[in-house]
Amino acid sequence: MTRVITANLQANLSTRQTLADLRKILDDEPDVIGFQEIGGLFRAAAMRALLARRGYAFVRRTHRADQGAAPLAYRRRSYKRLLARTWPLSPATKVGQAGAGPATLRAKYATYALLENRATGEVEFFAVAHLAPSVYLPVRDELHAEQIRRLVLLLVRYRKVDARYLLGDMNTTDLAGRLLPLTDAGLKAGRPVATEGHRAIDWIFSDREGTRQAIRGLNTDHDALRGDFP
Repeated sequence: MTRVITANLQANLSTRQTLADLRKILDDEPDVIGFQEIGGLFRAAAMRALLARRGYAFVRRTHRADQGAAPLAYRRRSYKRLLARTWPLSPATKVGQAGAGPATLRAKYATYALLENRATGEVEFFAVAHLAPSVYLPVRDELHAEQIRRLVLLLVRYRKVDARYLLGDMNTTDLAGRLLPLTDAGLKAGRPVATEGHRAIDWIFSDREGTRQAIRGLNTDHDALRGDFP
């Protein structure tokens, strides 16, 4: 079984709160974790140290162009890393003051990795992304659609691996509309699970069948989402 978790850790939390959330997530013993809103280099370093103590490698590109990338972690005893890169989703874009986030949303990247399953020898693809918020506004709507298009191109590029997983805060509940290109690319979303209040905006897509459930009781304003894939 492969267990994956996606977790938005809310950028304005303290490092102590974030590490408490991370410990709770690690208690579920995931094989791969996708993160969003980790809150800067200091907090990333603290997370990396905790993850390393628990047997995980942390994939986060740190050169200037990739600061908008969402990182991922994988358990070393479960997977061997073959490749880790970032994939551009959109440039920095002026979206106006209305809605969540700043008036100019930073350039966005997906982080992805090809990992070899140590138990089966299969090569599996994992990607994590954090898409534009407040998509009911026209400029953000267009930006979000472009980010989805770019994700589809990435998924198609790696369509011949043994399994694909896409994790992240997609900032939409619209599985039948905005997220439809991802399922058209061969991925399954499972049943929607509320992770931000009553809204299902965090998703785990895979071309394998699996189950999904929320991890509640975190400090962050999102519940984490766990997926189990036999």
